[in-house]
Amino acid sequence: MCGDDAGWCVVLECGAVIAFNSLHRSTQLMGVGTMSNKTSNTINLPSPMNAAELLALKGEKDFELWNGQLVELHSGFQAAHVGAQLAGQLFLFNQTHRLGWVLGSRCGYQLPLPGHDTVRKPDASFISFQRLPVPDKLPTGYPVVAPDLAVEVVAPDDLAYEVETKINDYLLAGVRLIWVINPVGRSVLIYHQDGTFARQMETDELDGEDVLPGFRCSIASLLEVPRS
Repeated sequence: MCGDDAGWCVVLECGAVIAFNSLHRSTQLMGVGTMSNKTSNTINLPSPMNAAELLALKGEKDFELWNGQLVELHSGFQAAHVGAQLAGQLFLFNQTHRLGWVLGSRCGYQLPLPGHDTVRKPDASFISFQRLPVPDKLPTGYPVVAPDLAVEVVAPDDLAYEVETKINDYLLAGVRLIWVINPVGRSVLIYHQDGTFARQMETDELDGEDVLPGFRCSIASLLEVPRS
């Protein structure tokens, strides 16, 4: 690790140096890779990063891993608000029914996929106690498991093909139910493990189906602007 008054950097085992510039609020890959905010949020590293290195990474920006490559995550006030609204409703439901774990956007899952490490961080997620029993001590890293429910809230800088790649990763890893919420389009795309999918509008309700039996949530309630 190296640093100065302007920021700091991390030297990874894979040979990359990632510098976080606190003055300019930017993240750069120094001399060993490329990142284009216009066409891709993926940083092409000279060699794959692993999940442990991702966990050790610090800075203002947040990243996932896709087959060993860094993918910058984006959000914004609207997307964060919608994600928090849904995570809150899932948490309250689970407090009553005690079905499993409800986790927010800071939780990453090391998906059991072939190739180099892939770590995805849904905006909200649920995983049952049957698939992730209560341990004596909570894990501090990324569990090597796929959630039962993964929620993605589309942010302005998200790229369609990267969202699609993430959905494919979830399905291949065994995620049973995926909700992709589009706050601007005021709609939700619903994907199932069997390959079926549907589109719902704000007048509809999200249904936990057999993943969260009994959970129902008005889509409009997630998208509405609170009044003071």
